[in-house]
Amino acid sequence: MIAAPEYEALVPFRHQAQMMSLPWARPDINQHFLVGGYSSAKTTTLNLLTMSIIDRYWKYPVVGALMAPTITFLEKTLVADIVRTLISTGSQFRYNQGKHLLFVGSMEIRLLASGQPNDIYGHNLSFCLSDEHDELDQAKAIEANTAMQERVRISLPDGRDPFSVIATTAQGLKGVYRIVEDLKATGEKYALVRGRTRDNTALAPGYVKKLEALYTEEEREAYLEGKFVNLTAGRVYYAYNESVHFQQLQDVQPHEIVHVGQDLNEGYSKGTACVVRGGRVEVVAEFSFKAIGHAPRLMREAFPHNHIVWYPDNSGKPVLGGYADEIERYGIETVYAGRNPSILDRVFIVNKLFLVGRLVVGRNCPDTSMMLKTRQFDEKGVPEKGKGPLAPDHRADSLDYVTFRIVVDNEEFMDLYELTPAAHKEDQ
Repeated sequence: MIAAPEYEALVPFRHQAQMMSLPWARPDINQHFLVGGYSSAKTTTLNLLTMSIIDRYWKYPVVGALMAPTITFLEKTLVADIVRTLISTGSQFRYNQGKHLLFVGSMEIRLLASGQPNDIYGHNLSFCLSDEHDELDQAKAIEANTAMQERVRISLPDGRDPFSVIATTAQGLKGVYRIVEDLKATGEKYALVRGRTRDNTALAPGYVKKLEALYTEEEREAYLEGKFVNLTAGRVYYAYNESVHFQQLQDVQPHEIVHVGQDLNEGYSKGTACVVRGGRVEVVAEFSFKAIGHAPRLMREAFPHNHIVWYPDNSGKPVLGGYADEIERYGIETVYAGRNPSILDRVFIVNKLFLVGRLVVGRNCPDTSMMLKTRQFDEKGVPEKGKGPLAPDHRADSLDYVTFRIVVDNEEFMDLYELTPAAHKEDQ
């Protein structure tokens, strides 16, 4: 079916070759996992495996599925790669994007959203390949895998049992870790391949070294080695050192842009103001607003001559809409990003900024320093949340929002943004 002698032979990376051969080398194993580091070419691996499946079974009425957290994500990444490969090899196919179906010969491949487990039920499949399964929260990842295992139940034409493959970035002890541990506990056979970032020999020579220098040991094991490790233990802002990062800063000058992150809570909304100087972010003021409607006036009083850019909690957009006239009167530029960045990405950015000396806190911001020293992960492995005005998460959110937006929107911080889970998702 796929024959293009004018093309050079593709030599897969170590983990890609393993994943392409495993379903047939080990027909006694029906659940396969590829847990990989960033840029280890996991999606390309699923593309290669899909092409191998097509090459074997395109003449038969085989029904399989490809999955990702959302159909949109799936179509922009894995499916787009498969379509390009089919075109480049001169293969005949039909892609019904409206119905999310791909036909090659007599084979039908259905596109499903793992983020909607209920939609997986009702399909009868011979194979299913799931990309970035750990982008789902743990409960949904487990539910989606359960649905997949129940529906992958039709033997292939050569007698091979139906099988599934999950490929994902290692993101700590999340859903895929739990799935694998449950298989261990029950004694059910499975295959797990680790895809290391360094095994992608197409990467620039200095790329992996740069990542290794900026990641902690645990982050290196997860994000570069494809290992299951606990990324959510101890202090949330582990990189903050008060003796280094708590400094006396110069006064804000009239020409400087003041960036303010804003958490929204009735009676005690917290704000954090920063300026960018010499390639680093400086926390120059902290606010606590009893009423959010007072925020524009109090920010303007604090910085009477400055251009102020306000990054409020995106969930509060309807609330702030009621203060549009107040915001405009005080000349505040308000920026909404559509949705708040994930907690993982926000905390990651703050820690990396501290780690490389590009974030400092002014001595006039003692509450911010205290929050950075004391906020912990809770028993579920997420940054703790509390009740009332003294809970650390409110001030933490305001700092997270503003630093994340500064890093994302300023070219001089792009080297740090490229390290985040969010940036790696965009690259897939």
